[in-house]
Amino acid sequence: MYAKCGHVGFAEFVFETLQFKDLACWNAMVEGFAINGCGCDAIITVSLMHYNGFIANQFTYISALKGYKITGNLSSVKQIHAIIVCNGFEYSTSTMNVLTDTYSRNGVKDSALKAFGRTKDKDIVSWNTVISCIAQDEDPEEVVALFSELLISGLKPNEVTLSIIFRLCGFMDDLSLGSQFCCFTFHLGLFNDMLVLGIQVDDYICSTILSACQGPEDVKSGEEIHAYIFKSGFSRTCIVSSAMTHAYSRFGSVESSLKVFEDTEVLDMVSWGTMISAFSKQGFTSKSLSLINYLRGRGENLDEFMLGSALNACANVAAFNQYRCIHIHVLKTGYERHRKFDAVLSHHGLIERAVEFFEKMKYVDIYPSHATFVEVISACNHLGLAEERQLFFNCMITDYGMSPSKDNLTCLVDLLARNGLLEKARDVIEPMPFEPWPSIWRSLLKGSRIHGNKAMLYWLLS
Repeated sequence: MYAKCGHVGFAEFVFETLQFKDLACWNAMVEGFAINGCGCDAIITVSLMHYNGFIANQFTYISALKGYKITGNLSSVKQIHAIIVCNGFEYSTSTMNVLTDTYSRNGVKDSALKAFGRTKDKDIVSWNTVISCIAQDEDPEEVVALFSELLISGLKPNEVTLSIIFRLCGFMDDLSLGSQFCCFTFHLGLFNDMLVLGIQVDDYICSTILSACQGPEDVKSGEEIHAYIFKSGFSRTCIVSSAMTHAYSRFGSVESSLKVFEDTEVLDMVSWGTMISAFSKQGFTSKSLSLINYLRGRGENLDEFMLGSALNACANVAAFNQYRCIHIHVLKTGYERHRKFDAVLSHHGLIERAVEFFEKMKYVDIYPSHATFVEVISACNHLGLAEERQLFFNCMITDYGMSPSKDNLTCLVDLLARNGLLEKARDVIEPMPFEPWPSIWRSLLKGSRIHGNKAMLYWLLS
């Protein structure tokens, strides 16, 4: 108590008058000297312990290091570190955690990272300590890299981890990074912990999190998010209502999608398109076509995504006349729409029709853009048509003199990875004139996992 109040002299007097000193007393005195800036006295006390037959334990060194977090006596910290190594306490996770934290608080990042690296059995405190250290430099890339290593280690982030990361996002005013971590937090089942931390979740973040709900296994979590949205008043905004409509569609609950859609006060074209897509994907093709006809009757301009849903619905019910009507509607809107319709056909897997429209573009002197090739090659990807994909890719380079864009290369790597041609995919990546981007790595990582190529996984991690 005297030491914590700054009266280390009184603390030493009480310590000296004790007839019997156990290990706890020695540790308390070591900590007392350390927190009052008496580093040499703390080290001398450790030596006296040994002289009196007491063997210092992990709490002795933790007590000593606690003080140096405050006083910043780096020389004494290094001496304590040397004693820890000599006495074999590098195997003590709690001791190494405190050592890492002490170096971090004293601004010695390299030493903190080395101490972390030498920690044998890292726990979540170890990871939180080093992530906090890196976050002080406001280096998001390094923080994300450490966070990824944490997940690979098999440990689960806790509320302290989230607090560190979201505080960094706030300091950097990085909404994109914050949204990504919000989605990940949701997937880890830590959404409530995030709210407890006082993190403000707005309509944009809510819609982003809802987009992370991928299937029936996320129904309960999605309903919790819906409840939070309703209580927060975000359900009235188009962006959130569209996200909820889409989420319930992925859950397979078209009734809930329709309920959200009907409760939305102001419907924009995105809302209509989302509901049309929900009906179409869940097999309610007649309802999907009814909404499309309703919008056409109102004179609304249907975009390519609505046309895609309409086309898909027509294919499902073999509504050839309706298909022809939509086709005529596309042609009436001009060649630019004609090009987009090519993309629509590709999105819905009608590769023959996509190729037909692609060929027609040549005859009317409409030159395909990179976007056109991306759509057609993407269709080949989804259908696994390797030969057709290669023909289009070669056509782009030889017939039209185009250099492959990032999107073109992404499609190529994705197709090769899907078909297990991982070495060829790597051969495409390595000579690229620009740095590979996340979608490229995701395709290769997914392909390696599906085809069980451990060598490629190790190459990716390196």
